[in-house]
Amino acid sequence: MAPDTPDRRLAPEPRGGGPRRLPANGQVLTVLTCVAVLLSLLAGGCAEAPAEPPPHIVLVVCDTLRADHLDLYGYERNTAPKLSAWARDALVFERATAPCNWTRPSMLSLFSGRHPDADLVLGRNDVFPTDVPSLAELLREAGYETVAITANPYMVPMLEADRGFDSFTPLGFQSDQLTGHQGTRIASPFVMDRVDYLLSSRRPGDKPLFLYVHFMDSHMPYDPPDEFRTWVASDYDGPASWTVADYRVLRGPQVDEELQPDDRDHVIALYDGEILQLDESMARLRRMVDEYLGDRRVVSIVTSDHGEAFGEGRDNHYLHGHGLGPELTQVPLVIGGLGRSGRLDTRVGLVDLLPTLAELARAPVPDDIDGVSLIEPRPGRSYVTYRALKPADEQPLEALPDNVQHRAVGELGIVRDGARLERIDGTWHLFDLATGEDLSERFPERVEALRAEAERWYDTSRRRRAGAAATDVIPLSPEYERTLEALGYTGR
Repeated sequence: MAPDTPDRRLAPEPRGGGPRRLPANGQVLTVLTCVAVLLSLLAGGCAEAPAEPPPHIVLVVCDTLRADHLDLYGYERNTAPKLSAWARDALVFERATAPCNWTRPSMLSLFSGRHPDADLVLGRNDVFPTDVPSLAELLREAGYETVAITANPYMVPMLEADRGFDSFTPLGFQSDQLTGHQGTRIASPFVMDRVDYLLSSRRPGDKPLFLYVHFMDSHMPYDPPDEFRTWVASDYDGPASWTVADYRVLRGPQVDEELQPDDRDHVIALYDGEILQLDESMARLRRMVDEYLGDRRVVSIVTSDHGEAFGEGRDNHYLHGHGLGPELTQVPLVIGGLGRSGRLDTRVGLVDLLPTLAELARAPVPDDIDGVSLIEPRPGRSYVTYRALKPADEQPLEALPDNVQHRAVGELGIVRDGARLERIDGTWHLFDLATGEDLSERFPERVEALRAEAERWYDTSRRRRAGAAATDVIPLSPEYERTLEALGYTGR
């Protein structure tokens, strides 16, 4: 906006045809002062306000936390009342989809913004691929300090989980500490002690912080401290401690046939107690964020890599790593610090976090990703849920009506809105996510539409992997093997 010139705005127009009389010197100075003040005010009014600095970003991943075991999502037990209170000022996504039923593929999708790879089998000792986008790398290149503290034994530097992080603290691989509740070695209070040390010793500077914290409390073996065993029945007479050895009965199909009366209720009560402890630790984290990161806005994300089953699926599986039902693939997602609050029922996915956080950080968003920013969620999108298996790990498939089955080996589902198309024994089935009802015969057009989505996913996946280097396989130490065994990862 260009201001009017002083002679037009302040000098009086001469009257008649006579000459204009000049003002006295004092009057000249007064006029010039007024002109200067006006010009200053006008310039200030037209200048843009200083841009808000990029926010701190705190990403909290609660391993194995299913959404429907939180009171925030309608659970009858108040397992996370402090999370619910905080979420009143945040955005709660009611239908968030995890891309896989166990940690490694889900976390790869979260950090890359891509659906799982059709041909990438991530076993226990397969290194994460390094030719995919990395959220931490994007944020570091945008000027962020990138820091991780993780209790999951698969999120470790030797498996390339630390790509893009300036500092990466893995806590979850000391097998000699994994007794009781992992000897408190990877329980959330221990993790929070490390976060406290990090934040309290961090020097405030010009760089925003990206902090990734990965908790393991809600992962088996469930063994919460006594003060969190709120729902454990006092007259339960099954296995007293439910140690790692006791949890082996929960592996495999048709688990309920092996359980004694009240075992299932007891296991769920222990799981819910772990969430209660987790809620306390997350509240402690929020207090630390308020204390140490008050120099700018903070965007906080709470989510999970996958859920946990307690016999709901068609094969009566417990734990995770088998099946694609909502007990495993519908996870909590709460984002605070966006200046908005409320509940959104638009279907979203963990793959959407990379473009969302990159946009907030003013980092470039990679072109070849599957996620979209959640700043303005887009309804009607489809999300892939997939766990790749080696061909030898799956029974031979029957001849199928389309060719996707002959190529992508593994558990495959396509989720859109409130339904999931899943491939079972060589046949596509459309399920209502809320009721589990098979809708295939009633909605054949939806089956065909989602099958086409599966084809597009497969073609995109193969294009991306064309020419990509094979992932490295590293030897695992006996100690690391014992750690995985203690957490029930045998056979992954």
